[in-house]
Amino acid sequence: MFLKSLINILVLVVILSGISCKENGNTSATPESDLREKPSTREQESVIVDTIRVKGPERNSTISSPLTIEGEARGYWFFEATAPVEITDEANNILGKGYIEAKGEWMTEDLVPFSGKIDFDPSGAEKGFLVLHRSNPSGLPEHDNRKKIPVKFQQ
Repeated sequence: MFLKSLINILVLVVILSGISCKENGNTSATPESDLREKPSTREQESVIVDTIRVKGPERNSTISSPLTIEGEARGYWFFEATAPVEITDEANNILGKGYIEAKGEWMTEDLVPFSGKIDFDPSGAEKGFLVLHRSNPSGLPEHDNRKKIPVKFQQ
């Protein structure tokens, strides 16, 4: 009886100490995913390059409205064969919104050609960004991804 009570007390102490450590942000039982190093910016860029490639417009090119966008992306970049795009100014104010559309079977992990057009008003801005977003109907942050291309606006 004494031994059983002692074991129950020890189990309770272990459980409570684990809860206390988690509340203080000190966990010794870290999930394996947390032990991996976070990818560097360069590693993140290489993943995006392998996921989506834009043929036009090129970085720092001068663009005007309507803008035609072409390239290829892995099928999982799309949902229902589309993915959102934006044109922003340097302060990330949205100047125009649109979609790119997969030109082929998009339910694949292979690269799929895409194209799209977007109307925008630069409103006197000289520079900005073309931002291609991965479709994320779930809204979960772990599924967010984007490619941001610097552009200049034709005056």
